[in-house]
Amino acid sequence: MKKMIVILLALVLTLTSFTGCKKASEPAIVGGWVLPESPVITEELQESLDKALEGLVGANYIPVACIGRQLVSGTNYKILCRVSPVVPNPTEKYCVVILYVDLEGNAEISTVLETGVETNIASGTVMGGWTAAESVEITPKLEKAFRKATKDLDTDYTPVALCSTQLVSGTNYCIVAASDGGYSLVTLYQNLKGNVEVLDIADILNE
Repeated sequence: MKKMIVILLALVLTLTSFTGCKKASEPAIVGGWVLPESPVITEELQESLDKALEGLVGANYIPVACIGRQLVSGTNYKILCRVSPVVPNPTEKYCVVILYVDLEGNAEISTVLETGVETNIASGTVMGGWTAAESVEITPKLEKAFRKATKDLDTDYTPVALCSTQLVSGTNYCIVAASDGGYSLVTLYQNLKGNVEVLDIADILNE
């Protein structure tokens, strides 16, 4: 009887361990867009983007964050970029570049999706102005603040990347967030006591 119990317990532990491993390594659905594990533009992704952008003239592109990934025969990437036309006193706006990288590492731009939303990042050093985030990673502390600020909204948003910040009496955060409807820029304000609120939501890409 004891031997049977030991065998059953071992079987349960084995199945539990297998299930946990399968969940952790479950692949993305082929053909479907998923959020990347990290929004950081890696060196490899930057090189692929640079190669693909060589044929695009008339505008300067600054990659901000990788906000989507799709497995095909190769990989598609949604990359949020700051783009400005090559003209005097240009207006910088956000766009989403769809980058395709094939299985051999060749890269090309599938499309550039204009958002029509201006960036709030000031050129040069402006006291009190918005600045590009030092890291686009959403920290656990920032995610907690985001969840707290958006919990009563009708739309369920998932924070993807931090685009820019502004020091005021507290801190403003501009965060790109995903929802069932697509992607939005959510601006949060957190005061010195830790209280947080949503200041603005601007849709940048509808699905």
